[in-house]
Amino acid sequence: MLANVKIFQIGFNKCGTRSMYQFFRNNNIPSMHWAHGAVGHDVRINLTTGRRPFEGHEEYVFYSDLMGPRKEPVFEGHFHYKAFYEAYPGSLFILNTRSEDSWITSRQRHPHFIKRFSIYYGLELEEVEDLWRRQWRAHHAGVRAFFADKKDIFLEFDIEKQDGTALAAFVKPYFKTDASLYGHVGKAEPAEG
Repeated sequence: MLANVKIFQIGFNKCGTRSMYQFFRNNNIPSMHWAHGAVGHDVRINLTTGRRPFEGHEEYVFYSDLMGPRKEPVFEGHFHYKAFYEAYPGSLFILNTRSEDSWITSRQRHPHFIKRFSIYYGLELEEVEDLWRRQWRAHHAGVRAFFADKKDIFLEFDIEKQDGTALAAFVKPYFKTDASLYGHVGKAEPAEG
């Protein structure tokens, strides 16, 4: 394991973030996941004050679900992947994804989540789905374009089609992992962010 290599999950929540977290954690790779929004909160503060994004949490290697706390403004840390790339050269990036419709359905299971986005963005409740779809498409297109010439440090990981084999192969140059330690965690449980 190389101390300076970090692994960033840069897809949306409700796309296997806990499954990925458990995979890396179970493989003894120091990992941090959501922590009730503490990670997202600190990343937001660090980005606005000129610090390295994960200052205060740099002892970890894998980071997932970078949404801020529920009682703060909506912050989705994965949108800041370019800042992570600049601050942590040589790191690895995983765009965790699934079908857009499945993701929308998963988020819609949590009314408080819809209400939070409605309030923050000044939208009617029925407009939130359209916002999410626009954000999903723009983010995926932006990530794919940014990493188009950086394939050695980028994995698009579809949680509906891939398993631990893909994760293990991707990190193999830097970390030894057991692909069998990947499994689905948290399906249809309450939303975190």
